[in-house]
Formats: sequence, structure tokens, C-alpha cells
Amino acid sequence: LSAMFGMMIGYEEIDTLSIAGLFHDLGVMNETEIPAETTPEQKTEIMHGHPMRSLKIIKNKKIIVSEKTEKAILNHHEKFDGTGFPRKIAGARIPVEAQILSLADQFQGFTKGENGVALSPTQALEKIEATHSIDPALLRAVKQALKIAA
Repeated sequence: LSAMFGMMIGYEEIDTLSIAGLFHDLGVMNETEIPAETTPEQKTEIMHGHPMRSLKIIKNKKIIVSEKTEKAILNHHEKFDGTGFPRKIAGARIPVEAQILSLADQFQGFTKGENGVALSPTQALEKIEATHSIDPALLRAVKQALKIAA
């Protein structure tokens, strides 16, 4: 999906988005991997560490990826309004590759119903827009490409 969104808006380094899309959640831990005595705060901290764990896995396996791919993976949970993780960066400080990957990640979650009912593509984009997590200009470009009123 990140490659598809990239192509829609004219982003040229599609391989960066494709590879980041494949590897971005390698560090996500299953519930069975987290000790039962872990507090909710510790679980949140573990979750917030998954982008860095993903990069560590890539490096340990000696998989060579570009710096842009690494930055996309590390920053795919940063939010445009600065409330994301792991570094709480905001706005233009978030690499465009990370923004596109985040958009694809959220879009997939909403349209597959990972958080309840599956939404239509239009509803998913509206929900993402309401979170202030993605650059409004990027969302407008994707909506225009999909012929959805921006």
C-alpha cells in the first residue's frame, strides 16, 4: 500500500516505500512474547519500541536497506501534530517516506477492520484526517488521486 500511495502522488523512489512496507513491523511483539506480569505502561513502552527493534532485526540479519528506508521504518508512528512515537517529532521533520508508510499502515488497519468495523476507503481517509497524524497536503494529494473530495 505504501508503494501504491507513493505512485499516486508521484513519489519516485517506490522501492524505498516497498521495502519499508515489508519490514516496518518486524519488531512488533506478539502478546505471547510479553511477560504476563507486564504492566499496561510497560506494554505501551514495548509497543513504542517496535520501530527500533525492526531496524535492529534488519541490521542483525545483515539486510541492506537505504537510509531513507531506515528513516521510514523508524518514523512510521510519528504524527504530524507531534504526538507520535518514538521521538515525538512533528510536521516537516517527519520524512515523507515515513508519512506515506504511516498513511498506508493506518489505511490498512481501518479498511481491514483491525480496530472494529472495516471502513470504506473514503471513511478510512476521513478517520486518518481526523487524527492529525498525516500531513494535510499529502492526504489531499491521495484523495485527489482517488477522486475523493479533498
